[in-house]
Amino acid sequence: MKFLATLFFAAGVASSSLVTRDVDTIKNSILNITDYTQQLTDALISYNSTDQLLSLNQASVNAIDAVNSSIANCQDTSLLTTFTESLALAEPTVNLGDVVGKSIDTIISRKNFFDMSSLSPIIAMSLQTQYQLAVQFSNLVATKVPADTKEVAIALSQPIVSNIKRGLDAYGVQPTGTAAAGLATPTNAAPGPARTAMIGYGAAAVAAMMVAL
Repeated sequence: MKFLATLFFAAGVASSSLVTRDVDTIKNSILNITDYTQQLTDALISYNSTDQLLSLNQASVNAIDAVNSSIANCQDTSLLTTFTESLALAEPTVNLGDVVGKSIDTIISRKNFFDMSSLSPIIAMSLQTQYQLAVQFSNLVATKVPADTKEVAIALSQPIVSNIKRGLDAYGVQPTGTAAAGLATPTNAAPGPARTAMIGYGAAAVAAMMVAL
């Protein structure tokens, strides 16, 4: 009997440790996306000449890679079981929405300059990819929280998607997707090809500009 009690206690501790690890995985993924989004914003703010085009493109690719890796890391995490566990994700998610909002503000405020620099097509493509991945990641996180907190998780993630949509509107691009579960669900999200296209388009743009100069 004592052996069984010890066994059940050990199983409970192991389960608790797994959940804690899974909460940390999701939380750290959100923080990682936030960090690379801020780096992209900094690159957008500082961009003034074609000499910085490769670094700007790399910052965009890094931000996309951060979401791709977060999706991969979070897919196999266990379902969170308590409100406290879900609450640990709230502040990072709100902060990410704020950082994304500031990034989109920068993209919109500098649109005339980016138009003149022939960067707008690159930015529009990046926004499309970011929109699709943001929807995918937000929906994924919503599936990991308890059912009674899912609506809250969706509401907290909505500003992220809405801000990117605001950028798409400013650049005259329609997001790909249909409404589902409170968020737009992309119909053709393909992170690998999208990332490859971004790199290829960025390299082509650099080459074209260098020839033009």
